[in-house]
Amino acid sequence: MEVETAKVDSIHSQDDKDDLDRIAEEYAAGELDELAEALCRVFRLRRDEILEFKRCQCEQLNRNINDDLALRLYLLEKQAVDLRLDVQAQLREIEKERWYQRERGCDKSDKEITMEWIQQHAEGWRCYRTTAYIYVYDQNQDYLLNCFSNWGGIA
Repeated sequence: MEVETAKVDSIHSQDDKDDLDRIAEEYAAGELDELAEALCRVFRLRRDEILEFKRCQCEQLNRNINDDLALRLYLLEKQAVDLRLDVQAQLREIEKERWYQRERGCDKSDKEITMEWIQQHAEGWRCYRTTAYIYVYDQNQDYLLNCFSNWGGIA
C-alpha cells in the first residue's frame, strides 16, 4: 500500500511541473498522437468555417494573415477540437482522480469527486488541452497545413 500511495503522490506532484514540459514528454511518449489526426480531420471538415474565420480576422486586423496564423488563432478561439476525443480524455482524468482519492482512503462518492474535479480542475484542464493541441500543431505544422490547404483549394 505504501508503494502505491507513493506512486499516487508522484503522479500528483507532476502538477508542479511546467505544462509545456509535461506536454513535450507526453508527445515524445506518443501519448498525443491522436491529436494530430484529430486536427487534420477538423481542418478538413471545418475548412469553410476556418476560411470564414480567417476572413473575419483579416478584417479585424486590417491586414492579410496566412493559413498558419489563421489555424493557430482558430485553435485558440475554439479550444474544443474533437469533442468526443476531448470528453474521453477528460473522463480519463476524472477516473484518475477517483482512483487517487480511493487510494488515499477518501470516503467521498464518485459523484462528489467528479463534481469537485469539475469545479477545481476543468478550466485548467481545458487550457492545458488547448496548449497540447497547439504543441501538436507546432510539431506537425507541415502535415497539418497540408491537410488544410490540399482539401478543396485555397481561398
